[in-house]
Amino acid sequence: MVPYGEGNKMKLAIVTLCIGDESKSIAEITHPTIKAYADKLGADFILIDTESVSAISPHWAKFKLYDLLNKYDRIIYFDTDLIIRDDCPNLFEIVPYNQVGAFNEAKFMPREYSLIETARAYSVDWEKLRWNGKYYNTGVLVFSKCHRNIFKKPEIEYANYFEQSYLNLKIAQEESARTVEDKTLMYDLPYQFNRMTCLDFSGDERHASYIIHYAGYKYVVPVDSVKALMKKDVEKWKLDAPKYEYKRHIIVIVSGGLGDQIDAEPSIRFLQRIYKDADIHITTHWPRLFKHLKYPVCLHNDFIAKEDIPYFKMLSFPDPSSMTYSVVSN
Repeated sequence: MVPYGEGNKMKLAIVTLCIGDESKSIAEITHPTIKAYADKLGADFILIDTESVSAISPHWAKFKLYDLLNKYDRIIYFDTDLIIRDDCPNLFEIVPYNQVGAFNEAKFMPREYSLIETARAYSVDWEKLRWNGKYYNTGVLVFSKCHRNIFKKPEIEYANYFEQSYLNLKIAQEESARTVEDKTLMYDLPYQFNRMTCLDFSGDERHASYIIHYAGYKYVVPVDSVKALMKKDVEKWKLDAPKYEYKRHIIVIVSGGLGDQIDAEPSIRFLQRIYKDADIHITTHWPRLFKHLKYPVCLHNDFIAKEDIPYFKMLSFPDPSSMTYSVVSN
């Protein structure tokens, strides 16, 4: 089969799962953006909205993808609780036909224990599984007909992050079975295609990503608040189109003794070269030391963060209570 984009007309689908009143109320906000993306790619929009095949969670209805791969050559699956920006690139063109595209969230959150527990539940010998340390969020998936077996529903449903850990176990088994000569099964999508709350520390505004995924929000704030945030974000994108210009936000926390804080200046000046357009603030015990630099500077306790803006925190001096301080110190 000729991969997508090389002259062969493939049958494409954008699929999402929406079961239950809560998901349907969220879909009123999010599905227009997903449908618009499907139209842009010339793909069918498929909604899995029938009763779940599972006795424990609607999430297991995701395994209906197994049957859809009889009809479609390539599929992009999106969770219902995400929105897509109008200028989002074509993921079918980014992810090779023979690979599965997904965001590796293990770079930002520990997930080994989840996979070990799931392996035990399915009687998989963890010691023999050559796990590469990656754990993928299944809210955005790009895959092809050749990956159909990954989506075959297991007889036993062991819920660990719903169906996500099981799918990761299947991926880990597939990757472990491959030889050095084989091309890796997975294509690691940049977080801009699945911007989750675990990236809030990065300093990048969520709006700077093509896809904002609100997974986990409802466990922290009421669902109505999540929906209000979704609406707000959709409207912000409309206002910011077509340039979508956003800054990275950084706080440089300068601490230590007077000599330590003076010594921090070369590193701060170096930031000017690396992050020329970033929104950078300096907090220190002695603001007068840095007044000659172009960045706003204030006392530590005087800094007021902008509402709904993530900041990347950079320490010029390790926290005395940290392991870094015990090893490096001054």
